[in-house]
Amino acid sequence: MLEQLRQIDTSVIEELMTIKSEREIVAARLDRMEGERGEVSDVVYRRVRRDYESKAGELERQAAPLKDRARQEYVKLKALLDRLEAQHDATRLDREEIDFRQRLGEFTTEEYEQRVSDLDGRLAGQEDDLATASEVRRRFLDAFDSEADLTAPVEAAPPSPPAATPVPGGEVPIVEPAEVSAMTATAVEPVPPPVAMPPQEAAPDDGTVILPPEAPDPVVQAAPAAASEAAAPATLETTGGRTIILNLAKLVAIDPDLGAAEFQLEPLSFIGRTPANQVHLDKPAVSRRHAQIALCDEGWVLKDLQSENGSYVNGERVIERLLADGDHVQIGTVRLIFRVS
Repeated sequence: MLEQLRQIDTSVIEELMTIKSEREIVAARLDRMEGERGEVSDVVYRRVRRDYESKAGELERQAAPLKDRARQEYVKLKALLDRLEAQHDATRLDREEIDFRQRLGEFTTEEYEQRVSDLDGRLAGQEDDLATASEVRRRFLDAFDSEADLTAPVEAAPPSPPAATPVPGGEVPIVEPAEVSAMTATAVEPVPPPVAMPPQEAAPDDGTVILPPEAPDPVVQAAPAAASEAAAPATLETTGGRTIILNLAKLVAIDPDLGAAEFQLEPLSFIGRTPANQVHLDKPAVSRRHAQIALCDEGWVLKDLQSENGSYVNGERVIERLLADGDHVQIGTVRLIFRVS
């Protein structure tokens, strides 16, 4: 985790803190200026106020590119925090399960103490990692006016104009701008909904390790976000006036052996053991083509493709299920969290 945290550039924070301090001084003097307005002539007041407003605008211009850099680094930090929290939640549930099984008399005292020791050590390490990453997050927040300012989307830079081709003789020809008529303009058609492909039948022996029938690890259902707090989906407005709603989603790995794996979902993503799948999970208990996730009118839908070991959502084996942000998904033995941007 520390290696991933070192890859996040925090040098921009100090520069932003310096500019923020100067902006706060200028803002305080502009506020104070109102109380002193009656003590000076209107000409002097407007002259001084104009100077401070110009200074405030210059500081905003200096901060703009630094803020964009900081937002890009914060996206990496937020993804790391999500993974750490998911891993900590999974370990905490494992610890709770061991206590429950011990009360049922499943383990000897020695076995119980060994398992508890291992899980408590893992929990302590994960809590330390979370504390370290949370401190970096606090520094990012301190450098901005608000969390909304920090999480604002980064504006894409305008494309550079094409380089001019030198003309022999030093003369530059004058090119008249082409007129675009309604007859020649190409309408942008809406993106069609994804077409679900029929599930592949499992071969008699495709190499999948069939697990004994047992319930998957218990999970904690994430609380649904309030309607006022739900993130608004991205929209794309076409030239014909039609608007397409784009919900971006991903699967975040929980299991430590997958590392910092994240899988960005396409409108139709297949999940399976072979590299041909958009979500490639190279585990023996995962079928070659195990499941699919498709973006439909209602949202993102997980569908099991007649897999050997099943697909689970929040601990329940499902054939098809509409996913919500924070749902725990289990493919064979691989545990993931579904996230919507």
